[in-house]
Amino acid sequence: MARKIGRLINLGLGKETSRGTAAAATYWLAKATMSFFDRVTKAVSQLSYGNIGDGNQELVALQWAEGAIETDLQSKSFGLILLGTFGTLSTGAYLSVYKHSYTLQNDNAHDSLTLWYRDSAESLNYFFKLAMIDSLTIKAVPEDTVKATIKFISKSSGDASTLTPAYVAEDKFVGRHVAIKLATLTGGLDAASKIYPRNLEFTINKSILRDHVLSTGQPYDIVNQKFEITGSFEIDKGDATYRNLMLAGTYNAMRIDIVNSGVTIGTTNPAFRIDLSRCAFDAWEEKIENDALVTQKISFRALYDLTNSNVINDCYLVNSVATY
Repeated sequence: MARKIGRLINLGLGKETSRGTAAAATYWLAKATMSFFDRVTKAVSQLSYGNIGDGNQELVALQWAEGAIETDLQSKSFGLILLGTFGTLSTGAYLSVYKHSYTLQNDNAHDSLTLWYRDSAESLNYFFKLAMIDSLTIKAVPEDTVKATIKFISKSSGDASTLTPAYVAEDKFVGRHVAIKLATLTGGLDAASKIYPRNLEFTINKSILRDHVLSTGQPYDIVNQKFEITGSFEIDKGDATYRNLMLAGTYNAMRIDIVNSGVTIGTTNPAFRIDLSRCAFDAWEEKIENDALVTQKISFRALYDLTNSNVINDCYLVNSVATY
């Protein structure tokens, strides 16, 4: 049996014009790990045949595909992932490149993707249509690239003709490119001072539902449900500010800026921004070690803001891509 390493597996992304109709890959996603594959639920017959052994049949009842891909946050392919996450996109010229602005689509049928799978070692080629993003997690630490983990749920695989992966050069981001600001209201974020956490992690969860019906083993549809954003950051403890935010039930607007200032495109830099209108601080915990700085971890949740009529007040990606 031939053996292979994960680097020989390729994953492509395509935007479906019609949900559930396969679309060609426009980006091949350079990955770190992948655990996305076909899955089934089987109906086990419990009938007995005069013997203490188990039943005699296990029938395939439901079929789908599910799993996660971990990658670096990359300046171009990330635009498709954001589209699948938020559902609505508007693109315009910006400082000689393009600014892609994302808003939360207020329905249960966000844009779907087609995933394309190419195993270069075994020459296996599959596609997975109606791929919906179940969650997107962004992690940043000082010493590494900014990571993105995307969980997909889709219909099960179909055989594809021989695929030819084609990767494009993309800009990446590291911890020093990440800036966080807090302000009482979103209007104060521009003037607010940066804070300096040791790390940041936040997850966008879309509570994807596989809608199974009679007459087919595949999901009849795959829909997004409740949309929520939660996260946390760890920061050195200098005073009781963050503890008091939790105890007092204070709300703040939050900005997360990720800008690669070392790369120039047009007359600006590759960038991703998300502004959360109203964040609650759910939990606070202190870490005390005798020979280390005292640190604190703060957990937050993005809530709907009645003044701005949104959860996300601003979200955009800046790159050299003209359209998605």
